[in-house]
Amino acid sequence: MKRWRSTLVLFLFSIPLIILFLLGAYALFERGWLFWSWWLLPICWGAAFYLARRGAWNKDLKQSAKTNTPSYWTDRDREAWQIVEKRAEDARGIAPISLVDPNYYMRSAQTLLLDITRFYHPNAADPIGPMTVTEVLTAAQLAIEDLTELIEVYVPGSRHLTVARWKAMAKLPGWYRVASDLGYLVSAAFGPATAAGRYLLSKVLLAPTVQLMQDNILYWFYTAFLQRVGIYAIELNSGRLEVGAKRWRELVKAYEEPAPSTNSSELPSVPKESAEQKVTISVVGQVKAGKSSLVNAFLGRAEVLSDVLPATRTVTRHELKGEEWLDTLIIQDTVGYGQKDQAEKDLEETMELCATSDIVLLTMNAVDAARDMDRRVVKRMNEWFLQHPERRRPLILAVLTHIDLLSPAMEWNPPYEGWQGGDVRSPKDKAIRDAVEHVKGLLSPTITEVIPVCSAGEKSRLYGVEEWLIPAILGKIDDARAIMLLRILHLEADRMTWWKVFEQTRNLGTLALRKAVGL
Repeated sequence: MKRWRSTLVLFLFSIPLIILFLLGAYALFERGWLFWSWWLLPICWGAAFYLARRGAWNKDLKQSAKTNTPSYWTDRDREAWQIVEKRAEDARGIAPISLVDPNYYMRSAQTLLLDITRFYHPNAADPIGPMTVTEVLTAAQLAIEDLTELIEVYVPGSRHLTVARWKAMAKLPGWYRVASDLGYLVSAAFGPATAAGRYLLSKVLLAPTVQLMQDNILYWFYTAFLQRVGIYAIELNSGRLEVGAKRWRELVKAYEEPAPSTNSSELPSVPKESAEQKVTISVVGQVKAGKSSLVNAFLGRAEVLSDVLPATRTVTRHELKGEEWLDTLIIQDTVGYGQKDQAEKDLEETMELCATSDIVLLTMNAVDAARDMDRRVVKRMNEWFLQHPERRRPLILAVLTHIDLLSPAMEWNPPYEGWQGGDVRSPKDKAIRDAVEHVKGLLSPTITEVIPVCSAGEKSRLYGVEEWLIPAILGKIDDARAIMLLRILHLEADRMTWWKVFEQTRNLGTLALRKAVGL
């Protein structure tokens, strides 16, 4: 819309309001109500000024602009986010005139991107130097899409807001003061004393309130801008944007979708579904620790719904779907580590498995005091994830099996709940609690929980899997899915790299051939 048309539209909207205002003021003056109705202005303006000064307006705007950080972020990502939060807090020291300058936003984005890049790559001199062109364009596309949506949702008439009009926002308080002064001159003809009082009140309360509200709106948008840039700068530097904007949104959307109700067997699936795109639980432990028995007890009556998936010589996979589960699960049963002359090989294979898992059930025989190999596995896992800060370590649940064989071996009369802090009602109960506390002392804080079970022997002796283990896993499904998403993003980026190069080379060759033959 051209400027003269915009002016005409504004004039046509304003004329009836001005006429009604003047007629209303005259009617109140004629009835003698003008003086009393005038008190409505200082009360409302005073309240508005108080709320603005107290930060209520600013707080609401900040809340609407706030971007919740992704729950799948690593500790390193959350530390980088503090740079963004500090920059947003410092925004109050910026002159409002700068916040209507598009060039200022570009400079701010470049500075913030450089700070975050140096956090991940301390020697970087260029904010986008360590990144691929595709990753940078993906980050820019995602940030622009988010900001466009923000403006369309919260800015009235955003589709007609030109850059020139955005810059003119800094002049709005001045225009308002001129219009107000003209209004007071007109109203003085009806009541000079009342008009003088309103004029004074406007200078003391209303004008500062309008200025403050305008500044807050500008700060709100600038804060939202910094947060969106910061989010995707962190995603960019964490190597999660190699999959492209469309695929990144698909995976994140699938991860963020709420799980179905427990009475539904329809589960949300990620596009291009594969075994790696489901929560993976790996059962690891020393040889003869009771891993297979635990898996059998875990599958239980849902075993008819599970499929055995092809795996390696040392790993058997089960795909578990059922009404009791919030997700499709992959259960990986391993041969185990600790075999003679294969200790190092066993550790390497276990580590490879843990690196592709979302939950690890570290299975240990409760009556076997040998824990050296278990401690080595946990240590190796910690070292691997320290070297790969872009990944999140899987949740580790220590599962103590064969608790029925703890002293006194002849006693077996569940329930036993003393290990959870309840009353210890028997020697067996005390033995279970002592075994749990011992493992906690050895492996904390790496392990998330220690859960005692009896998973071998007769079905009547099964105990602890349904009562404690399954609820513990279900309670951690959200965290497991966050770990899964990070794993998928990096896995797909690694897989698509060479295929993408091949595809691009083929496309370039096809284009060159067409040009050569004149097509």
